[in-house]
Amino acid sequence: TRESSADKRAKNRKELLGYTERLVELITDAKKIEEIPPEIRLICKFTADNAKEICPENLNQLVGGYLILRLINPVLVAPEAYGIS
Repeated sequence: TRESSADKRAKNRKELLGYTERLVELITDAKKIEEIPPEIRLICKFTADNAKEICPENLNQLVGGYLILRLINPVLVAPEAYGIS
């Protein structure tokens, strides 16, 4: 039987939510955070130190934004460039 368009959307939505939940689990896992290279951790510390002086209310967004935009997004967009298939 052919899946209806609504069934396909529901299936895709469920799958996407599953992937998203797994990704959030991975990037917030304390053990994974400890595996971040020291150079990247230093950049995050520098960002956090400056954010504390300039806009402390946005500290988490600035550090998190850096990590997502510079580390996570490139891997999601082009995993083969990082040896991930």
